[in-house]
Amino acid sequence: MGRMEEGVLTFHPAIARQPATLENPTDVGDLSRVNRSPTSSTHRVSRSRVKQRSGPDCEAQQLRSTTARPSQPDNRHIRFSVDPAEVDIDRLLQLFQYNAFWARDRRREDVERAIQFSHPVVTVWDGDRLIGFARATSDGVYRAVLWDVVLDSAYRHQGLGRKLVETLIAHPDLQKVERIYLFTTYQQEFYRRIGFDENTSTTMVLMGQTVEFLPPEGVEMPRPR
Repeated sequence: MGRMEEGVLTFHPAIARQPATLENPTDVGDLSRVNRSPTSSTHRVSRSRVKQRSGPDCEAQQLRSTTARPSQPDNRHIRFSVDPAEVDIDRLLQLFQYNAFWARDRRREDVERAIQFSHPVVTVWDGDRLIGFARATSDGVYRAVLWDVVLDSAYRHQGLGRKLVETLIAHPDLQKVERIYLFTTYQQEFYRRIGFDENTSTTMVLMGQTVEFLPPEGVEMPRPR
């Protein structure tokens, strides 16, 4: 994140205001609605229709029907949290180290400071294992930016990454924001499926610590928090 070669994507909450099926965005531990069970009514209907036929061709078709759709893992035990107090810095640094090339070797004090100035913050847990993280910064009205969206590679392609982003966007403190931005190097298609569009015309970057700015005379700047 924060690299000049990264693409900037924009999400317009007013256009897609229901990104997640969350009845209560502060309690999102139940993922039973996210991963369709292989024994759902849709699958039962398709199999029952096959069984009404007979013959070797039908048996081959039935075999293809049952083998072409691998069942999704049961992720009802996966827990999402929007409580910043649950962030475990040691586990988060480990998650970054092995799953986010853009966040490797971050210093503990820098990560703590970033989280301190972020809201909301979302963590994803499999038992006591931290498997996902994302945070946002916002003025609560006009603009917000999503940062550090990461999911353990062992849990990808199960709908959890999308659920992570949608949980962040569904937070009440982002519901009235006009535009939500994020930076990504390779995952443009993933975010487009959620509702983001590329923004190449309105974003400029000032790289930190490259220019020394002096406050106007007579202005006493506060000490860093």
